[in-house]
Amino acid sequence: MFTLIEDDADGWVAALFADRTQADYLPTTFVTFTEMKTILRKDEEQFDEWDEDLRRSLAKDRLLGLINSTLPRPKIDKSSKARIWQELSSALAIWIWHNISAELKARIKLTAGPIRRGYADTLYDATVEEMENPDILTVQDRFNKCFNMTGSDFSLLSEYVVSFMREIMILKRWKIELSPYMVIHRILHNLSEERRSKWLETMKREQDTAASFTDAKLIEYTRKIRIELIYDEKNS
Repeated sequence: MFTLIEDDADGWVAALFADRTQADYLPTTFVTFTEMKTILRKDEEQFDEWDEDLRRSLAKDRLLGLINSTLPRPKIDKSSKARIWQELSSALAIWIWHNISAELKARIKLTAGPIRRGYADTLYDATVEEMENPDILTVQDRFNKCFNMTGSDFSLLSEYVVSFMREIMILKRWKIELSPYMVIHRILHNLSEERRSKWLETMKREQDTAASFTDAKLIEYTRKIRIELIYDEKNS
């Protein structure tokens, strides 16, 4: 589906935390990057496995924020926080670079250039852009994958929310116009009747309509729904 804060592992709400940077929430102890199971090649079938492996490896050390380019980088100064971020981001970029094939490296060199490969966030974005080229994964296939996804496909509903929103963000990067109101209703459709009714009542109270419901509201609601689900899953 990168740790911004403990209950927002995918950093969807970065825009709501404008004062936060990639240097926040980094580990305070020494970390080492483990070997990944797969080397990423120009193969769309392999990308989801590689991306999941990468995110799992980073999540255990709270490093997912380093590949989230929607979070601003810290100001480079003499502070220990900025220095730690710079060292970790550079080291992570090298690690990612070693976990992609020579063919894919050559393609990224042509399209991204050396500046984008210097830090983890821009290298990750360049890799995703190369792998998620609509010429390889057609927009229609990705759209179908997204909207055929249901909560019953996952052992935990919180995992469904993460995966569904990740697919939505991919479609948005492809400039696909998606109604935030339609997206939130798709998520609510997969929740329990009791939880769905609660959130529909909240939307009614907030006077949310198709015309007024924004991307920011979608992210806000999705984050809160996910927090609720994780809490229930941990305590069930």
